[in-house]
Amino acid sequence: MDKLSNYDIVFIKLSKGNHLFNYKLDSSFFLNFENTIITDCNIDVAISLNKDQPHVFDMDFTVNGTIAAICDRCLDTINLPINYQFNLLVKQTEKIKENEHDITYISLADYQINVAKYIYDVCHLAVPMKILCAESDKKTCNTIVEKKLKELAPNNRSSKTEEDPRWDVLKTLVNPKKENE
Repeated sequence: MDKLSNYDIVFIKLSKGNHLFNYKLDSSFFLNFENTIITDCNIDVAISLNKDQPHVFDMDFTVNGTIAAICDRCLDTINLPINYQFNLLVKQTEKIKENEHDITYISLADYQINVAKYIYDVCHLAVPMKILCAESDKKTCNTIVEKKLKELAPNNRSSKTEEDPRWDVLKTLVNPKKENE
């Protein structure tokens, strides 16, 4: 039996109107996929499937929860809250087309859709590009690391650098006016 069969939605049996599907995710869900950046989490996913037209339905994904993430600044592990919404239009067609950003094409013979990969993608879209402690419940970065970063900042380094005379000739190529003076 497929590990992700719990995420099958048999849309052919659904009547016209709006239908709600709820899923609770933890790390075991993400272990089914390769190269996931989400390893420890507590996420609630709500999918609202709106079926008004034949061969077309609309799915609204809402993702809320927390994931364990590493701060890009201090490298501490934090609980990062995520909140994201995504709309996906599903169309049944005779000729299968390549999927677009927010449109998925499936065969007219299909009677169900597995939403696991879509949930996986939406959860990863919810993770910000830059992860900082300030975005979590922690609020501040590790003070020891912050102190070391301030010490190593370029404006705190000594400005006494000896110039190597071998570079003087090259400097004249960049600024030829100095040679004429």
